[in-house]
Amino acid sequence: MDADQARQFGWLEAIVLFQQVAHGDYLTAQRLLETAADPAGTVQDLIRMLTVFFRGEEDQKIENFIEAAYRAGPPPRPVENP
Repeated sequence: MDADQARQFGWLEAIVLFQQVAHGDYLTAQRLLETAADPAGTVQDLIRMLTVFFRGEEDQKIENFIEAAYRAGPPPRPVENP
């Protein structure tokens, strides 16, 4: 696989990761990230996608979400079936 193909594959992984998160399937998203060819590159692409996504949202809506996340703290870890 050449560099252009690897880059395209990483971008597709980021899209699928974004899609899984959007659907609330964080376990599949986590597995995808753990098995990504370039996890760091996939995270970078995901961050770029989030940046574009947030441009379409109202600033106050984003700030309210961030404040709520700080107040709520981390969610409990899911219990996986063995």
